[in-house]
Amino acid sequence: MRTSSETQQLVKEMRPLNSCHLLFKLAVEQDMVMNVLAAGMEIPDEQLKALRGRCIQDVKKTSGSISLDDAVRYQRGDL
Repeated sequence: MRTSSETQQLVKEMRPLNSCHLLFKLAVEQDMVMNVLAAGMEIPDEQLKALRGRCIQDVKKTSGSISLDDAVRYQRGDL
């Protein structure tokens, strides 16, 4: 049977592995979404460049807390 300190140490050691695995899964899902969108969209390079700049600013401003609802409202001109 593990002691409390042994269990705490094991959790500390596993935490980075779990984070890396979750980040990898998230990146795969994001790549899938981007490819689905790109397949159905015709966006000029200049508009894509401007959108990337806006998205960088949004992520910085919100510390990464962006929702699909916010993006849809922006694209509709509601924000």
